[in-house]
Amino acid sequence: MFAAGFIVALLSMQNDDIGAASAAMNFGFTVLGSVGMMTGSLEWGGHIDGLAYTMLIFLAASVLILVFARRAKIVV
Repeated sequence: MFAAGFIVALLSMQNDDIGAASAAMNFGFTVLGSVGMMTGSLEWGGHIDGLAYTMLIFLAASVLILVFARRAKIVV
């Protein structure tokens, strides 16, 4: 849900230079996916532990982004 609102907000900012916005979104999604894959492949106690820690890490990151967006009055 955050990503969809972010995409709409980013694309509606400029009418003539959508290529840069699209490149920035693809870069962000690629970095997020790479960090997620790296986090999941670290040496955890087991496979399930690694998945649980990865979910908790990204849940905490999502909450921090949400708190920042609400304090900055960014409408998503």
